[in-house]
Amino acid sequence: MNLSPIINAERGIDGVRWLLCAREPQRAVRRELQQLLLDGHKITSLLRHRTKYKPGRKLSAWYTVGVRDRQGADWGHREVAVTWTLQEPQVHPVAVASIEREARARGLAQPFHRLRGWVPEWQMQVLVAPMDTDLPGLVRIADPDELADLATFSPHRVTTVRYRPGQRHVLRHGVGGSSLFAKISAKAQPRTAVARIRALADWMETLDSPVGLVRPLTARATDDAVLYRGIIGRTIPLHPRWMQRAGVVLRQLHGAPPDMVPLPSASLDTEVTAVGRAAQHIDALLSDTAPAFHATVGRAADIALGLPEETPVVLHGDFKLDHVLLTADGLTLIDLDRCRIGDPSLDIGKFLADLRWRCEGHGPHMGSGFWQADTYFRRAEGEANCRCRFFARWSRSADWRRRGAGRVHEAPLR
Repeated sequence: MNLSPIINAERGIDGVRWLLCAREPQRAVRRELQQLLLDGHKITSLLRHRTKYKPGRKLSAWYTVGVRDRQGADWGHREVAVTWTLQEPQVHPVAVASIEREARARGLAQPFHRLRGWVPEWQMQVLVAPMDTDLPGLVRIADPDELADLATFSPHRVTTVRYRPGQRHVLRHGVGGSSLFAKISAKAQPRTAVARIRALADWMETLDSPVGLVRPLTARATDDAVLYRGIIGRTIPLHPRWMQRAGVVLRQLHGAPPDMVPLPSASLDTEVTAVGRAAQHIDALLSDTAPAFHATVGRAADIALGLPEETPVVLHGDFKLDHVLLTADGLTLIDLDRCRIGDPSLDIGKFLADLRWRCEGHGPHMGSGFWQADTYFRRAEGEANCRCRFFARWSRSADWRRRGAGRVHEAPLR
């Protein structure tokens, strides 16, 4: 099977859809997974929950796989990453064998006897969690006994929240408020991240109206991991009152002394590069949309150069609804490992873009929530109207999938 025309985008979106959805390639995925299983076990389900396409390089898909044991009982589920590529990824066999051996010794391999497969005729690699030769600490952190000294419960189960071989992983030990979360990243500097977040948390606690901030427990530099205690909470409701409270929280974070702890800088150039990287598939799959997209990004960059500069502040770095939780103690910020120094509108714009994305199609009440939050954020931050709206619409420019090409035309400032 020659997949080069699909990976090189010669067959467009129809080729990608065929590889991800057609019966023949999906049977090939099942067959390889079955080969990796211990004898007598059977694949019962294959649920794809994420895909990523890099034209000319690879197409990746992530699955949750259901397994039945020898007695026919439900064994459970395992996270799997499948990649179709032009050539076999360079993975050292010794490294693969070492992780498989350690996984078996820790009881983490079952019901699989191998955790990596390569199918030449399909140009397809299959990785089963906790296989990752780039982040070998995953196999240790996935062991329930490894964090026993930090756990307040025993025994407990480990759940894979995110499995991204070569990039990042999130594991949960236990459940509820007594759980532990481990974030493993190829770009992590665990000790530095812990120091930054703890310093911010200490400062936030000195405020007249303290804001909760999830503190890291410790860093495990040898495993590229940062550990956190779990909290019980939920995403704030989509209501103007809660949007305004989120604005207050963000304003307090932006008030932190920028020189309190060394932080990397965020700039327009890095944001433009990130948007382009996240949307490189548009040229290959949506040729009618691509010109509008590039015009949007180019105009956005031109507009940004003409906007007045703001005093750099401490940014959350990924401020959106999922990262503002309502807990028994009030609002709590999570996932500050991307905090940096930069224009406050970067945080504001991302939040407003996320809010607008969620509100569209949910009636006038949700829409009013967005616009009231928009007004409140601008007032709370002292931002010019055009600046916040610019960053919000720019952040949405790559969100083409469900809105279509027509939405790209709306992204520039009107």
